[in-house]
Amino acid sequence: MFLIKIGGSVITNKRELYTYRKDVVLRLAVELALSEKSFVLVHGAGSYGHIIADETNLGVVDFSKEMLMPMAQVQMDVRRLNLKFMQDLKDAGLPVVSMPPGAMLTCSDGKIKEFDASLFKRYSKMGFNPVTFGDVVLDDERGHVIISGDQIMEVLLDSMEFEKVAFIADVDGIFTSNPALDKDAELLEKVRPDQIDELCTNVHVSDVTGGMRNKLEAMACMAKKGVDVHLLNGTIAGRLEKFLKGEHIIGTVMEGQK
Repeated sequence: MFLIKIGGSVITNKRELYTYRKDVVLRLAVELALSEKSFVLVHGAGSYGHIIADETNLGVVDFSKEMLMPMAQVQMDVRRLNLKFMQDLKDAGLPVVSMPPGAMLTCSDGKIKEFDASLFKRYSKMGFNPVTFGDVVLDDERGHVIISGDQIMEVLLDSMEFEKVAFIADVDGIFTSNPALDKDAELLEKVRPDQIDELCTNVHVSDVTGGMRNKLEAMACMAKKGVDVHLLNGTIAGRLEKFLKGEHIIGTVMEGQK
C-alpha cells in the first residue's frame, strides 16, 4: 500500500480563490487507477483553505468568537474541495472514502494529540482507498489550529504499514537553489534528512501551513523512521503512474535513515 500526499498547489491555483484544477485531478486519478495499487491519500486545501485562513488569521491567533465564522467557512470550503476531488477519483473507477480530520483528530499546541487510525485500517482492509485532507481542528491549548496534510502524513506513517511514501507537488523536486530565479539551479536526485538547512526552501512563498520548509521537515521526520520519501511533480503527465509502478522518474528522494 502507498501513502501519497497531493499538494493543494497541484489540484488548485493557490493564488485564486476556489480554483479547482479538474483536468489535473482527473489525470492523476486515471494514473492512480492504472497502477492498480492500493493507497491512502492526503490532499492539500489550496485556494479552498489558505486564502481565507490567511486573511482572517485563522489558526494563527487563539480562538475567539470572532473566529467562529471563519472556522466554519474554511471547514465547509475544504470539504467542498474534498467532495470535488472524491467525485473525480470515483469517476476514474477508484473506491474511495472520505476521512475528515476535523471530526477525527484533536491537537495540543499545534501538534496532533489524538488520532485513531483504526478506521483507515478497516476501510483499507475492505478494499477502499481512504482519503483525508488539511483541515481546521480543535486544539487543547489554542482552541483551534490548522492541521496540514503533511502533519497527517506523519501520523499515518506511524500508524500503518506502507510500501512507499510520496509527496506530489508542482515542482520537479528539491534544487540547489530556486529554479525560478536561478537558471543554473540543479535538481538533487537524492538528499538526506540532515541536509534540510542546506536545501533550497523558497521555491514558493510560504502559506498558512508553513510552505516548503515545513514540507521538507515532514519529509525528514518520516525519512528518519527508515522509509524513503519521494517528491515529484504531479503537473507532469505520467510521473505519478511511473512512480507507482516502480519506474525511474525525475524527482527527489529523501533517503530513509534510522
